[in-house]
Amino acid sequence: MKWIGRASEKSLRMGSAGKEAWHMFKQRVVLCLGLFLACMSGFASGDGPSGEWNTTETFVRKIDLPSHKDREFSNRGLDGTEERSYMGANPPAVSPDRKSAAFGAGRGGKRFIVIDGKEQKEYDDVLPQTLAFSPDSSRVGYVAVRGSQRFVVVDGQEGKEYHTIMKPGPLFSPDSRRVAYTARVGNRWFVVVDGKEQKQYDEILAGTLEFSHDGTRVAYTGEVGSKRMVVVDGEEGKAYDAIAASTPVFSPDCSRFAYGARIGDGWFMVVGGKEGKRYQALRGHPIALFSDDSKRVAYTAETATKQVVAVVDGKEGKGYDDIVGLTFSPGSRRIAYVAREGAKQFVVVDDKEEKGYDAIVGDRQALVVFDSDDSFYYLALKGEGLYIIEMRTPGAPPKKRIQPGRMLGQLTREER
Repeated sequence: MKWIGRASEKSLRMGSAGKEAWHMFKQRVVLCLGLFLACMSGFASGDGPSGEWNTTETFVRKIDLPSHKDREFSNRGLDGTEERSYMGANPPAVSPDRKSAAFGAGRGGKRFIVIDGKEQKEYDDVLPQTLAFSPDSSRVGYVAVRGSQRFVVVDGQEGKEYHTIMKPGPLFSPDSRRVAYTARVGNRWFVVVDGKEQKQYDEILAGTLEFSHDGTRVAYTGEVGSKRMVVVDGEEGKAYDAIAASTPVFSPDCSRFAYGARIGDGWFMVVGGKEGKRYQALRGHPIALFSDDSKRVAYTAETATKQVVAVVDGKEGKGYDDIVGLTFSPGSRRIAYVAREGAKQFVVVDDKEEKGYDAIVGDRQALVVFDSDDSFYYLALKGEGLYIIEMRTPGAPPKKRIQPGRMLGQLTREER
């Protein structure tokens, strides 16, 4: 496919510092562009210059926090009529909608959680660091202690007692309907999903328990002896020497998932249970990228010769000094990334290299921005010029962009 390119140069007025000022400017461009891209996407508001933050503060309720854990804590209920005093109160957790607050408190040798001024059941202890609101702010969960046993309390309902509950405690699914956590009995660890215990392991790796985007699937990494395996919906994958951090990665429709694994010195991607080619290392964050239609997957890897390659749908591309910013087009037809070869950086679209520049700048996760399958743009530095590079296929309509000379300064509302 032939692309039509257009570059718009940003003019810069040099002061007496001349070249030195320009070099200082280039060092700051990457930081400035993070805010610039946020403005383009509508994340920033107000008419102030780009160096200012616009803050919105929403009142929830009055909470007088103690300055010491043994200092008496005075709290007035939401209706303002009932005042209570607590010992050793903890800083509150605030719900995602900022309408509720909860904290751990104590009185008479007992500990309990207070939610919107209402005291919950007393226990020998509660672990306030495990206190969590659900994403929709309607549910609250935490870990409580009775004697030597620990258990999860969700919406006031106590779960089964265990020797240990792994931090951070209860994890709510994105749709707030499900709850999962990791527990231990004796020397065996297992995950509890909606009150049901899963298979036991020597270890459940901390930080690996996660729900899929739609809340229908649960994944974690288990360990038996020296081997580790990914477990999804209770189904155990193949055992490997290591599993890459922050995996598995679910596809947008959650029907597929991918994760990195290692056997000996070789790292590879596992997609749909199928192992890919061995590499020196897997690169990028996230470690795998699915297209919007969930049918395609891409990742970057380092070869034995220290070159970095993009692997798209199992096909290895050309090796470069570095690759960043993998992104699929909205219709999933195209894939683009930024490659570096020596002192030059350039965009690669569907294995075709575009013009080289001194630097491609912006957010590493959005260096190339697709408007559609047939149109995209990016920002580049060349010499002493900053450019917006727009690419589109013949027949694709041009897109309105902000004026390059205003890219790092104040933006009008129309430009946002």
